[in-house]
Amino acid sequence: MSKKPVVVGPDPPVFSFSRAHAARVEINSRDRVRFETFDVSYRNLTGEALDSGRVSFQRLNALAGSVAIAGAEPGDALAVQIERIDVGETAYSPYVAHWRSRLFGVRDSSVASYPIREGVVDLGGGKLVRLRPMIGCAGVAPTEGELSALSPTGPTGGNMDLVELSPGATLWLPVEVPGALFALGDLHAAMGRGEPTGAGLECAGSATVRFEVAKGLSISGPRVETSTQISFVGTDPRNTDRAIAVAIRAAWLWLTTDRNVAVREALTLCSALLDVNLGGPAGANAVASFDRVRLSEAGVNG
Repeated sequence: MSKKPVVVGPDPPVFSFSRAHAARVEINSRDRVRFETFDVSYRNLTGEALDSGRVSFQRLNALAGSVAIAGAEPGDALAVQIERIDVGETAYSPYVAHWRSRLFGVRDSSVASYPIREGVVDLGGGKLVRLRPMIGCAGVAPTEGELSALSPTGPTGGNMDLVELSPGATLWLPVEVPGALFALGDLHAAMGRGEPTGAGLECAGSATVRFEVAKGLSISGPRVETSTQISFVGTDPRNTDRAIAVAIRAAWLWLTTDRNVAVREALTLCSALLDVNLGGPAGANAVASFDRVRLSEAGVNG
């Protein structure tokens, strides 16, 4: 029988990734942890409150954690295997006018809520959105200072809002402080790629993950592996072009260094196979991805 996961609840929440936050618990490599999150930030939130200036946006994404992983040291990499995500009973769809009014022409903020049942978000009248649960915010502590749970993101993670962070995926993060100090939050019942409105269908719930420390594996930023693709995340506080460049550079270095593909061949493979998409809008985030099947056909073990 598999060992039950360690449970890390949402109280007290933290709102940033920082070595200043004491670890809630220390676990070993290959241990499982169930992070439980809540939706307190959204339960009584209204459009009027969002427009009034009374809402502290930096405290919307409450994080569960942090968790210290024994043996994780600077220069290592931390693998976070997402085993399952269970969502709560309600999905919230916030729209913040000052984030997106120029795009949608809607001047007033709002927060809609919908019940979640039987694998769908019930919009009423027979209309529905199928669940596609994902983790919006995940990361480890940076060497110095703190990384907000809202914006911007950084090389150690943050509010990346990647649709790839769903059950079955493995998130790789560079370890910069002893124990790594991992935390997560901002679960979504569903979200369009790139979070076009600035929010997903926010919800409470839990995420069960398994940790593994890769000693001496140096990576420059977040990496996501699924059964079908390997993705490299580029971040920048504001500049999307720079974020794209960081993502492509990480993919290039993996191909030429980790997989020892010759330069001319690697250029050809990047031209033919490397897909670039947007991550979430917290700062600038980009994702450069290789399809594993297409890589294998080209002679590269992905």
